[in-house]
Amino acid sequence: MHIMELSGKKWGKVEIRGIRGQFSTTLDDKGRMMLPAKLRAQVPMDSLVLTKSVDRCLWLFPVDHWERLVQGLSEKKSLFNDQYQMIYRRLIAPAEEIPVDKSGRIKLFPALMKSVGLSRDCSLIGMDDHIEIWDERVYEEYEEACSQSVKEGWSNLSGMGDLGL
Repeated sequence: MHIMELSGKKWGKVEIRGIRGQFSTTLDDKGRMMLPAKLRAQVPMDSLVLTKSVDRCLWLFPVDHWERLVQGLSEKKSLFNDQYQMIYRRLIAPAEEIPVDKSGRIKLFPALMKSVGLSRDCSLIGMDDHIEIWDERVYEEYEEACSQSVKEGWSNLSGMGDLGL
């Protein structure tokens, strides 16, 4: 639960139930990106945490979700575990808290944009507890490459019953 304020007025408690949806947006010449209104409504925050993903995209977390992720990783921390060190370097080291301006824009860092190949046209993907930021072309290629695995995954879910539907 979060208490939101706008111009000193409290909106009340807002529960983030899950970040969902797929949205198209563009980067301007300064590396700024408008977060669509429907997405902002799901993540009513004045700042978010930006970092690299395990795939060719960036992750954008609400601060409280990010803090829980970092806490979970810290509990398993070992300076002598190579895999942990790789994960830490990939996710934690480049992470920065970034403000969401009054217009609903965020500014991405050039090094992070370059690391995942972000250009002008981007796809924002709601992933329940975070948002993925993909270059539109890269995401289309990823979707195509994964289509067979997704089909196999769906068939593997058949053993799970009706999933409450």
